[in-house]
Amino acid sequence: MLFYRRKRSQLPTQGEGRDVVGSVPEWLQSKIAGENEKLEEEKAAYDIAVNTIELNVHLSSSYTFRNGALHHKEDPLVTDAMVTAVSIDRRKTVSDLETTLEEVIPDQVRGHVISVARRLPAGMHIYDNISWSKHKTLRDLQVLDGSNLFVWDGEQVGGVGIRTGTACEPVLLRVTYHSCEESGGVEEGEEEEMEIGRPKDSTLGELRVLLASKLDVPVQQVMISQVKVSERSKASRVVVLHCSKDKLTLEQLKLCDGDKLAAEASTKKGIKTLAHSVADRQNNLLSVIVEDRCSPHLSDSTSYPVHAMEVVRDSLISTFKSAILLQLQLSNIEGGGRLRLDDECPGPPLHEEQTLDQVGVVQGHCIILEPGPPPTPSQLVLRCRLSSGTKEWEVTVDEGATVAECCQLVVLSAGLQGNQWHLRRTNWCGEATEVLDDETSVLSKENLKSGDLLLIEEGKLPPKNFVRLAVSLFTPSYPTCTPAYLTDPDLTSGLLSWVMDSATVGVDINEQGFTHDGDFPRVDPNEVPLHLQSPAQFYPGLPGCLVGLDSIEIHRDSTIEELKALILTLPALGGAVIPTLDFLLRVREMVNGRLGKVFKNPQQTLRRNKMETGSHVCVTVLEQEETLPATAIVVHIQARTPGRRSYGPAAEVIYDCNRSTKPAELVKLVSRLVQIDVSHLRVAKHKLESFEWIVLQENYNKESRKKKKSKSTAANIKNSPICLRDGDTLGLKNLQYDPEDADDFSTESDDRGKEILTAVQEEKRRKRKLKSTDLLDERGGANQRPRRTEVGIKIFVPDYKRSS
Repeated sequence: MLFYRRKRSQLPTQGEGRDVVGSVPEWLQSKIAGENEKLEEEKAAYDIAVNTIELNVHLSSSYTFRNGALHHKEDPLVTDAMVTAVSIDRRKTVSDLETTLEEVIPDQVRGHVISVARRLPAGMHIYDNISWSKHKTLRDLQVLDGSNLFVWDGEQVGGVGIRTGTACEPVLLRVTYHSCEESGGVEEGEEEEMEIGRPKDSTLGELRVLLASKLDVPVQQVMISQVKVSERSKASRVVVLHCSKDKLTLEQLKLCDGDKLAAEASTKKGIKTLAHSVADRQNNLLSVIVEDRCSPHLSDSTSYPVHAMEVVRDSLISTFKSAILLQLQLSNIEGGGRLRLDDECPGPPLHEEQTLDQVGVVQGHCIILEPGPPPTPSQLVLRCRLSSGTKEWEVTVDEGATVAECCQLVVLSAGLQGNQWHLRRTNWCGEATEVLDDETSVLSKENLKSGDLLLIEEGKLPPKNFVRLAVSLFTPSYPTCTPAYLTDPDLTSGLLSWVMDSATVGVDINEQGFTHDGDFPRVDPNEVPLHLQSPAQFYPGLPGCLVGLDSIEIHRDSTIEELKALILTLPALGGAVIPTLDFLLRVREMVNGRLGKVFKNPQQTLRRNKMETGSHVCVTVLEQEETLPATAIVVHIQARTPGRRSYGPAAEVIYDCNRSTKPAELVKLVSRLVQIDVSHLRVAKHKLESFEWIVLQENYNKESRKKKKSKSTAANIKNSPICLRDGDTLGLKNLQYDPEDADDFSTESDDRGKEILTAVQEEKRRKRKLKSTDLLDERGGANQRPRRTEVGIKIFVPDYKRSS
């Protein structure tokens, strides 16, 4: 411990006979000395606890040598419990170990040697003799905690000479043979399997002699074959070990513990060998894991016991279930019990009339046994979920039932009321797709399969070939730029003042311009993690007022003009004065609450515009006549507020791509509208989904996938990377307020949205890494990379010579 003194304090002089430490009070010195002694005692106790190891001592009198390794004697008085456990400090020497053993087991150590042993699949095997290194410590000899020590005379066990060391480790082989077999393999007895332990430095010829005596046939007629399992395809194949390899050792043949061999007399050509029978049987066997969820004592548990089982590949599900119930000794299960395949996520219950091979069970799959009746061959088990919820449940329905009957059953199972509901399909990742609109169609014709996910949505389906559209009225809060703006100076000045007021006044992004839609309320980041939040809460809001009117039903083949006429019949538009439909009423699609495609051709049908039930359209009553060509694009422009990361109010611009698709022409048009020189104007498009801004310029560098080189390509506002569409937003920046062009057009909402997107990607990456780690652990280590099964391909090439 260190003591510090003030710089002003004086040290005692040498004449006083006191050292520097003497200036410290005696009571403090004694207290520190006591603390030091206590620390020394704790350190000594810690060193002893860390270095104390426990060793298992085995006596040679309890062992016998058979089948290539040491085993306990077949005596009920000799068991594993007779192994002596000794605790010792690993810093002590071998002499100290012998002294300790003489105290624990007297008359057993004196005159014997101590060797390190290890348990192998074939049995106990002796390695290094540590009695020759009496002055070395146990740590230097690599004697670890839990090591096995064997006390013997150093030469024999039970009168049999013992070889020691790594070179003669025993290898345990499983050999299949026929118990009775005549020369030529014509008559065969019962098939049996035995385990043979052989030193890995023994030769194949020695093993062949041993098996010849077992089969009672000449050595020259013994055929040994190895049944190997491919690492990739997991299929078993036969490798014949010919007599030419008799001089090779088992280690050179790469035979390991547990390898399967088939021994038989040489057979005639055309007769199936025993090895091929073993390989076929092994290929037809599946090793699966069964998860028991039916045991009575597991009703309140969340973890279930698992059992490993082997089953024939072409067995029926019902047969396999009976074998599981017999092995687990289960009975009186609710509904008789059913099986479910757990492949990353639990699948639907399996039909008992199918085989394991038909349902896709492979090696290592996990199969769940749960209560409940199994589905019949004519039944489908469908997953259901509310479109606004996350909870899923299953419904069993006959495949001959209609869509209406299925919808009614799903509504009842969900506890909902009324008949204003319909079903919608989902894709592979659970996203909503098309609606099941034909209520008279049966489920089998709709290609529904067990395990498919259906969404329940509110709203009654329209008649067949009709669609129900939600209609809203959109009133913009900006002026509209029609071609008249290019010629009328009064109109141009009006648009200029509207757009550029923000450059001088400084309009806040959250007051005008990029406001947030009410459909996406902001979430407190302290309450909800970022990866669970929706980036849509930071989307810019609509530049105007959107009011829901009603929903209409209309035929798919109706035109846009007929759609406009039907919209005008709604009560909410009864007071609107619209002399002509073509010129004063604009109809456009709403996508995820955003302004989308404008329907420009009044003669196009709803089917052509891909309008489905549940689509949303909005109408705008225009102040002037409008006839848009098919090549026109309706976009919004907003001026950047100098010195602030915000934008002013929006204005609408209609640009005809028939004039030019180059970004320069669009920039020139915007320049004339806002009366800013082109050299001082920067225009960028806002990418809504990625919260990024891309500056409109003439050329973009595009990387080639093959050569990995970037080349400059001419830009097109309708193609990547700009992809300008109806409803997009263009940001304007005056370089006179930003001469160095340092502003990147982004806003604070863009930063927050990017944070959410990054958090979502990180969470996905973490889950993929965790899943791959779990998969590698199941396969036996992180160094083994899972590989896909190789599948052969067939290519049909017609014979042109014969046809000619």
